[in-house]
Amino acid sequence: MSKGMLPHFAFMALLLWSCEHNPVAPLSEIGPIIFATRRGNYDQIYAIHEDGSGLRKLTSSSFNNFWPRWSRDGEWIVFNSRDRTPDHHFFSVVIADKHGRNERLVLAHGFQPLFSPDGEKIAFSFDWAFPGWGPDYDIVIYDLKEERGNFVFRDPDTSDFVSDWSADGKYLLVHSYDNEDYQPWFVYLFDLVDSTKSRLTDSGSSREARFSPRGGTFSFVRREILSASTFRDELCVSQLDGSNQACVLSLENTDISTPVWSPDGAKLAFVATDRSLTRDRNSINIINVDGTGLTKIFTFSGHVGLDWQRRY
Repeated sequence: MSKGMLPHFAFMALLLWSCEHNPVAPLSEIGPIIFATRRGNYDQIYAIHEDGSGLRKLTSSSFNNFWPRWSRDGEWIVFNSRDRTPDHHFFSVVIADKHGRNERLVLAHGFQPLFSPDGEKIAFSFDWAFPGWGPDYDIVIYDLKEERGNFVFRDPDTSDFVSDWSADGKYLLVHSYDNEDYQPWFVYLFDLVDSTKSRLTDSGSSREARFSPRGGTFSFVRREILSASTFRDELCVSQLDGSNQACVLSLENTDISTPVWSPDGAKLAFVATDRSLTRDRNSINIINVDGTGLTKIFTFSGHVGLDWQRRY
């Protein structure tokens, strides 16, 4: 057995399958942007159009659902869910159709899952020693047909969180931190063909990178600590080799998270969290890649995760 392969019995212990019918999700057309928010007792997955219209509730289960990601063909979503197993610290991996129906519980634990371009695999972060607790996360690629997973570049000194998978299936964008001090964060490019990794960011603390639709550039969030009580988050774009980094938006004491590209690569959507507010402090925003046209399309109280249907 290779060192990179997660033992089969361990994954069998985690493997859980179920089908659930969700009668709440609409059968009508849904918006291309999906996100998680709490409008009731549980966090659920919602969809919305880029102009802020057509809000639709996709999932409606008695569990907290978050971190939704589209499949490339726009027919499926994968997301995390809590409290589906006896261990409340586990982040269960769930797949549902694009309307949030026919939920299938795939694994008991796997943090921030996302589909491969062909939809046959899922990449996620996994803590081998203390699932759901941390602190040492490594990336696993799990084959849905073979029901088997393999670690990718397992490193006991860092925690790695997968952000995106390139359209050609050859690369992962990953943000990582040192396990001893939990900072700073850096963005890496993992080459799945050559089994190498390259650091793409140097300054500040960088995270949550996404490939542009054409793949030659990527977006990420960079944080600068200004003082003990203030910080600055910047939404940045870079060439895939880490050169020509430019920030299109800068906000103080406001978290910028989960930046995602529009299908044509002309815009970025992201969530801004205003730390000065106590209610409705999260908003979904859209901005042109050149930094113009900043528009707030939706405001809400809680959020984990955001994705824009790509279909490429």
